[in-house]
Amino acid sequence: MKKQKVKTVMVGVGGYGASYLNYFEEGVLDWDMISLEGIVDPYAEKSHYYDMLKSRKIPVFTELSDFYREKDAQLAIISTPIYLHRSQCETALSNGSDVLCEKPLVCRLSDWEAIRQVEISSGKRVGVGFQWSFSQTMLSLKKDILSGIFGKPVRLKTLVCTTREDNYYRDSSWKGRLYDKNGNYVNDSIMANATAHYLHNIFFLMGQSIETSLLPEQITPELYRAKEIETYDTCFLKGVFSNQAETEFYYAVSHACTILKPPVFTYEFENAVIGLNDITNDSLVHARFPDGTEKIYGSPFTMEEESRKLKAMLDYITDGSVISCGAETVYPHVYMCDALSQIPVVNFPEDIKIKNSKGVFCPTLDSALYSCYEKTLLPSEFDKFDPAFSWAAKPKSLKIAAK
Repeated sequence: MKKQKVKTVMVGVGGYGASYLNYFEEGVLDWDMISLEGIVDPYAEKSHYYDMLKSRKIPVFTELSDFYREKDAQLAIISTPIYLHRSQCETALSNGSDVLCEKPLVCRLSDWEAIRQVEISSGKRVGVGFQWSFSQTMLSLKKDILSGIFGKPVRLKTLVCTTREDNYYRDSSWKGRLYDKNGNYVNDSIMANATAHYLHNIFFLMGQSIETSLLPEQITPELYRAKEIETYDTCFLKGVFSNQAETEFYYAVSHACTILKPPVFTYEFENAVIGLNDITNDSLVHARFPDGTEKIYGSPFTMEEESRKLKAMLDYITDGSVISCGAETVYPHVYMCDALSQIPVVNFPEDIKIKNSKGVFCPTLDSALYSCYEKTLLPSEFDKFDPAFSWAAKPKSLKIAAK
């Protein structure tokens, strides 16, 4: 039996918001799945898909409240700057729409709590666009983790070397800022936004059910900055979970390095090691067992996998399927955003920086990141006389308050 079209409003169709339209235009998702009731974007005419929207006679609104004065929607897809997420989620929920909001949901616990209150009172649901948490690759892996075939988790670690030219920050009114030019709280950082998927994935896979994540018990962060931004472009984070195994996690990311490599992770369990680009550079998730056998879960980077977040929300609306990444699921990530905003950021010394037409970079980070990852050490844990880590600052561990 053919499913009924889900009445949908898209909030933001420039930037990342265009990817949702791309799923349909590329045939990854079928236009018969939704009835696009309207677009909310004051700059919609700048979208790559504006002519297509006009040809389909999709009405365009400046504000989400304007849309709801004229129309209704079962689903609101929100792909806007971070500071708009709370108000737009609350507006959509209060007007009877379920929500798919891009990550990060918010970067402050008080905003998360406000959204949750409206979500509960409205009876509607918020899905958050951490696409790995909706992908078949990660959901299959998580089911196997929950089944116990890998044994207890020992250590989960991630490395992301994703250089960014300075115009990444310069051409935006909010990237790398604590507040935008109008005073709206943003708290955008490499951990909160650009590489948020990879930290959240650790918390997600540690959750005790498909829909849950696990908050660490303790973290030790080191935050650094090379670019002329308000937050940080380099983050090292070490922590431990208070689960039965007292599992460790490690996360190292930077925009200030000079190399661009696919994300790497190594998740160590008692009976297997699960890796992405740690041995093979095929962007496939491998589970490797001591007897030499492997199980390959696929790649979470394909367009089909990325589009599953939207399909999951449509399925939830039409038949009550599970939302594997909701507002509750992302609580640990929001907690980290809020907690790390209180940590002092250390500026890299001038003598390890280079400046060229593309921006400011720290070449020594290229090898330092890998050394830290391989040894599961923070920069401050290396010999202070090692010139490769002369810039390291002693961190302070934080005890995580139970929710």
